[in-house]
Parts: sequence; C-alpha cells; structure tokens
Amino acid sequence: MKYKINYTINQIGGTLPNLNVLTYNVYGGGKFKDIRSEYIINTIFRDSSPDIICLQEVTYEILDMILKKNPRYYLWTKIDAMKDNNITLTDEDLNKTKKEGFIAILSKWKFLTKELVNKGSWFDDGIMKTILDTKTDLGYNLVVYNVHTIGGTYGKSEEIVLKKREKRIKELKSLRDSINMELNRNIIIMGDFNSDSNDPDLFPEIKHYPENQIEGCFDVWKSLYPKLVGATESHKNNLFRAYLKPKQNREARFDKVIYYGNNINPESIEMIGNKKVKEIKDDDNITVELFPSDHFGLKCSFTNIN
Repeated sequence: MKYKINYTINQIGGTLPNLNVLTYNVYGGGKFKDIRSEYIINTIFRDSSPDIICLQEVTYEILDMILKKNPRYYLWTKIDAMKDNNITLTDEDLNKTKKEGFIAILSKWKFLTKELVNKGSWFDDGIMKTILDTKTDLGYNLVVYNVHTIGGTYGKSEEIVLKKREKRIKELKSLRDSINMELNRNIIIMGDFNSDSNDPDLFPEIKHYPENQIEGCFDVWKSLYPKLVGATESHKNNLFRAYLKPKQNREARFDKVIYYGNNINPESIEMIGNKKVKEIKDDDNITVELFPSDHFGLKCSFTNIN
C-alpha cells in the first residue's frame, strides 16, 4: 500500500527553466577500463554538461576526467561519506574500492546537506542523499538521491540470491523512510536498482520501489514510455555485456530516474552509451564489440515549473 501525502511546495520563483540530470553505472574498474574511459566521458558530455550526475562503479580516474572537462562541478563520493560517518576503511579495502569503483554525485550547485542513508553491503553500493543549494536558480532546494542496491547475483546459488534480495529490500525500505521525511520538497532519485522494473515475478522486491510505495513518486521512463521495456542491461543490444556474461541473456531495466514534487515535470528521457564504440581483441584474440559500459545510462530533462 502506498503512503499517501498531500503536499504543498512553496517556491520563490527560480530563474532556471530546465533541469538536466544523468545517471550511469560506468563499470569504471571493469575490463578494458583504460580504453573505455574516454568513451564514458564522451557519453556523459555528448550534448552538454548535465546539471547533476549520479554515477555508480565510478573510479577517481573517471572523476578526474569529468572535472577536467568541467571543473565547476562539486563532487561528493561514497568514500567521502564513509569518512564523514567515521566508518573505518582499511588500506586494503580503500585501495580495492578505488580500483573497483564506488558511487558519487556531481552537481553544479553546492551541497547544503550530505547524508549516507544506507552504507550498503560493500563499498561500491549504498544510498547517498544530498540537498542542493538550488533555491536561486530553481526556486527551491532540490533533494537528490544516488542509489546502488546490492547486486552480484549472476551465477550464484538460490540461497545467496535470496539473501541478497532480502538485503536489497532493506535498502529500499531505508530509501522509502528517508524520502518520507522530505515530502515537502522536490526530489529526484537516480541510480542502479539491480532489479528489473518489468519483472515482478523474478524480482518481487520492485514492490518496494519508491514509485510503488509513495504516492506522488513517478518513474520517468514508465511515465513517458509505458509500453517500452527500456532495458539498461541488455545482452541483445549491448554486445559488450553479452561478452562479459554470455549465458545471462537478460533484458532488464535496472537503472532508473524517479521524481517527486509539483515543481518538476519530466520532458524527456533517453538511453546513453547504447552504441558500439569500437572493436578490439582480447587476450585470447576474441573480437570484442566494445561499449562504454556494461550498462546503458539515462539522461533526463525536467521542466522547472514556476
């Protein structure tokens, strides 16, 4: 049952008519990362600089390239969040996290507040929340979440899959509880939810998604393209993913943009990183059709309603 809320959001009349956001699991520490990094950056900045970027599995190498491209971004990472919350990282864990990737938020506006809603099961996942200093431009201070729920179920036993599903549900419940504390604000939730939005039989945890729990929360893709699957994990269309996991055969919309509030209205949403960038040979002389990442990202434009 959805939480029902009657909300009124006051604003002072911002000057910015549109808001552009982007979410992308870049698989930054993964195979062929040195070759793919350039294409990841080109994908993010294909048309323009997004106002807000939520990344999953990103590395400092990629973040440095982003900041070189646009040094005006403010940056907050999961590693920063853990240090702020006095969560101890051993040198071994820290080095592994830096190598494999973590979640991060980049914003053209300062962070007024920063909160680690859920520290996740490992250092590359979790839920980060910030309130941005957007009042002058938008007329209100926008709340942004970056979500990366627990994954890693491919090829695992039924017992491990069940345990990970239970952890994912706990993560989603913590997200729901946090959102419920902010229902007088405009909110954007982005990230890799690691469960297929279109398959409730295989992924029953989707009933815990914000749009299925909180009245007034909407999944942008579903709102604009209700008849399209919108698979961001695709063995058919992402041949790099098919190369990495040849027996997975999955068409799943793991990545999402969700919004709440009466001052933001989605204009458009599109997949990014969904084109082959080149062909290379791996160590076994097998031809790999390379994409920027094993996920497709999402770029979304909102109208700011004054």
